[in-house]
Amino acid sequence: MESADGDRTENLLHALDILAGARTVAANGEDAATIGLAMAFTADAHIALDRDADDLENAVAWYTVAAHQLRHSNPREYVSRLIDLSEAYRARVHDLPWRNAEKAVSVLRAAMVRAARHGWPDLWARAALGLGAAYDERIVGDRKRNRWHAIRVLRGAVEGFTALGNDARQAQARVALAQALLNGDHITVADCDEAIAAASAALDWYRRGGDLYLQAVSQSILGGALTQRDSPDAPGFAAGISLLAEAARLLAADPDPGARQAEASALISLGHACTDRAEAGDAAEGQRGVQALSRALEIYVELGRPVECRGIGLDLGLLQARHLGDWTGATRAFEAAAEAHDVLLSLSPDQDTRVLESPLGQRVAGLLAYGHAVTGNPGAAAVALERVRVRAARQVIDIHRTWDPQFPAVPPVPADAWPLTEFRALVTRIRTLAPDFLRPPGLADLQAVAESGPPVAYVVITEFGSAWIVLHERAGVLLVPEVTSEALRQMLVNGYVQGQFFGEPGFEDALADCLERLGALTGPLRAWLDEAGIGELVVIPTGYANLVPLHVGLAGADRTITYVPSAAMLRDARENAAVASGRPGRLVAAAVTDGIPPLPYADAEVRQVATHFDDSVVLSRTGGGGIEFLAAATSATHLHIASHGYANAAHPESSYLALPGGARLHVADIIRQAGRLAGTRLAVLSACQSALTMNQPDELLTLPTVFVVAGVGGVIATLWPVPDLSTALLMDRLYARMTDGTSPACALRQAQEDLAAMTPEDVLRFRQAHGFGPQAGAGRSTSAASRARTPADPTASPAASSTPGPGRSPRRPFGHPFYWAGFVYIGALSRSVIVEQPPGGRVEAVPPTVRDDPVNDGQPFERSGVPRVSGRVDQPVEEIVDLGPEQFRVA
Repeated sequence: MESADGDRTENLLHALDILAGARTVAANGEDAATIGLAMAFTADAHIALDRDADDLENAVAWYTVAAHQLRHSNPREYVSRLIDLSEAYRARVHDLPWRNAEKAVSVLRAAMVRAARHGWPDLWARAALGLGAAYDERIVGDRKRNRWHAIRVLRGAVEGFTALGNDARQAQARVALAQALLNGDHITVADCDEAIAAASAALDWYRRGGDLYLQAVSQSILGGALTQRDSPDAPGFAAGISLLAEAARLLAADPDPGARQAEASALISLGHACTDRAEAGDAAEGQRGVQALSRALEIYVELGRPVECRGIGLDLGLLQARHLGDWTGATRAFEAAAEAHDVLLSLSPDQDTRVLESPLGQRVAGLLAYGHAVTGNPGAAAVALERVRVRAARQVIDIHRTWDPQFPAVPPVPADAWPLTEFRALVTRIRTLAPDFLRPPGLADLQAVAESGPPVAYVVITEFGSAWIVLHERAGVLLVPEVTSEALRQMLVNGYVQGQFFGEPGFEDALADCLERLGALTGPLRAWLDEAGIGELVVIPTGYANLVPLHVGLAGADRTITYVPSAAMLRDARENAAVASGRPGRLVAAAVTDGIPPLPYADAEVRQVATHFDDSVVLSRTGGGGIEFLAAATSATHLHIASHGYANAAHPESSYLALPGGARLHVADIIRQAGRLAGTRLAVLSACQSALTMNQPDELLTLPTVFVVAGVGGVIATLWPVPDLSTALLMDRLYARMTDGTSPACALRQAQEDLAAMTPEDVLRFRQAHGFGPQAGAGRSTSAASRARTPADPTASPAASSTPGPGRSPRRPFGHPFYWAGFVYIGALSRSVIVEQPPGGRVEAVPPTVRDDPVNDGQPFERSGVPRVSGRVDQPVEEIVDLGPEQFRVA
């Protein structure tokens, strides 16, 4: 293995043959120590060969089995080989870097503990050096804490090697310490000073030793520290740039992969330094930064490092767009970053990986789409967004790896197969049933979807601005540069998300503020829709635009706005709706009236809905569980669930709807019904937050989307906690509107208008028709003070002397968008299949009383809280109609 004679590769292959024989002989003698050493030397030979990623994978395997053999037979060698194994994990290409880093951290912790226990300071210092570097590279866990661990352990390694008199290792530890000090979001001047001192000491030692590679690495880190500490016009900054340029030049002459990676690292630091000068107005330095980052990107592409490629592509694109105004070059860079992100997700499709990778992937896809939009290529922008959004299917794979007995048998994946092999095997299996599964969409595919129905509009919001990408007769773009991702964040954090997810007080005011700000985003598209006379539009929101009611700002005279997660899912929803179009109406419904809080109107709601159907099954106050409900649902054209809903932001597959008897209908349960609800035209999820997703908005694994996957044509769901009474009223109007054949989406819009126009008399008649009476709010006062409350909010509100604002009127208790705007339709536009009403078959729905007095008088919204406890509605006469305690359908 160490011979200098002959061909090195042939010598190493010959060594592997000899070691194979040695392992056989040692195994016959049952000598664990010898077997372990032979296995460790085999791993060393594979490391030395370094022909491709498989050599490194073999080294990991041999170091692992060697450690098992040496653990008790040779403890010191065992610790030494654990350190070697950790280095192999850190260099490993197979699997994702964060996983390999976690394995390296685990192995090195064990090595440090054993070295300390046995009193081996040399091995302890080696393990500390490796552990500090692994913590510095770690992705999992709190980033600040990982950095703190890295710095603490590396300082210990420096002290340990100093005590041992090992100058070479000491210099190596100083370089790693300097790197860790510079790797953080909030680097202080003290951090930079310590890094400069450590890197300078290492550089001095390497200059004396004549090792050009390590000298260049030290120069690179020192240059990075100087450029991070000093301002762009300071002498130290200029010295740092010179060091970085010189380091990159020295490393470029070395063909070793390690040297090329170090060159790329130096170029990245140089590119960032040039970016800082470009921010100060130096365009020439900006161009120099583009050259440095472009070369670094080329190196990492050749080395097959997708994590680094994604980061560099993003930085390069931002530099070109932000400081040079070169959107063509920026779009190319964002495309490289998007391709790298695709590789990362292809390597491992599991949930943990998506949680870590999703936010950055969403940002890259949005920037790529915005770049295409700015450069006049709306078709490519739509394809870029669609490519991200169809990844929802990967969560389906993770939650339910096999959907037996639907999938035919395929050869099992080898136990030692790396994730890409496993992923491809799963995709191959699924494509036996779904030939287009996870195939990248093309513009022709998207245009075909748009041409077979209403226009389709994607919206993307980035740090540079927003864009509507509209697919109609041809693709077009509407740029809205004033609405940035920061502007959207301000909309969401100003009480909106807090109320949307957690029902915190102040949501109505936050919603009013959000709708006012959204006007800047929706206004340009609404103007185009008005001018073109378009009455139907399909919206595909991306990123956190999923959380806001865009349809309110896009609404026009009799205009219907629907949503879908992707064009691919719109196509599936249309196919589902076509299957259901010829079936006679059959309802399967469930109501949950108990729980915390109780929902007294849920039972009345579903029984009123049932009167619109000849054939219906209602599970209410019975023990029908999730399995029973889904079994009944397979024969239904309409599903209706009036209950509590819960959106799990961290694990969307655990989001659920409550069912009677304490059962729950989880997202994962519905996934198991993939295709089995074919023939179901509409699913109404009359519960809180049933359309929400948070941590992974572009993965879009929500209750509505999995119902579409299961075969449903369209879903009505909610964006925030909805009150019990107003929801029951809205649902009554929805089904009354659908009875004449109106499509569910159009019927929802009309029902929302009906609810907003309802008067207290309308509400009273509905309550009395269902046995609640005018004084159902037990324990509520009817004093003069109570009567003085404004009817703008039927649950609790300020004094009547306050001036009602938009959506509020003494005659319109549900005029505020809070009561109706949270309901959205997701799926395909088509006619309803409700049958004609049976004679005397239902309680007559209460129509709204239409008044001439305005609902919106231009005044600001009054402050009010969510959730409400109780409230009242004033009549124009002395009669008081108590609407009773308001309850919300959120678990």
